[in-house]
Amino acid sequence: MTKPENDYLKLVERYKQLDNGQKAMLRRTTSPDDMPGIAAFYQLINATKFQLKQHEKQAAQVVYFLPWVQQRTNGTPLGRSLQEHGISEKRLFLVVRRESPDDLIQLRRVVQQIKPIAYADWTELGNLLFYWGKKNKHQLMRDFYISLSSQTQETTEV
Repeated sequence: MTKPENDYLKLVERYKQLDNGQKAMLRRTTSPDDMPGIAAFYQLINATKFQLKQHEKQAAQVVYFLPWVQQRTNGTPLGRSLQEHGISEKRLFLVVRRESPDDLIQLRRVVQQIKPIAYADWTELGNLLFYWGKKNKHQLMRDFYISLSSQTQETTEV
């Protein structure tokens, strides 16, 4: 399967076009597993690669984060953004050690702590969430720690 980068951006644009009630329904979901019970979910994934039945679970994982992360072209990776906003590594370890869907539920709670709102490049974040698993959990941690070590080096050089 080809990576659906353009479809991630299409989801972001479609999310912006939803009315407030539809957005509220998506915000209120407590788990990615709740998405298939919401009409707005199907409106978002219609006419994208996500509409295929075999991609529904991964699409739900992506849509689960739409209300909480805004698109920013060439934005920082999510792990780096979490570190820059003062999210503790203990919170991130809670995410990495959990099993599905609790890992994504915990990750969304962490993302919700970023004020006023988290920003990311959805082509990158979409892939992270769509292919969520052990490898991408490690990538999230790597981004977090590499940004932490680069900031430490910058402060010691000054």
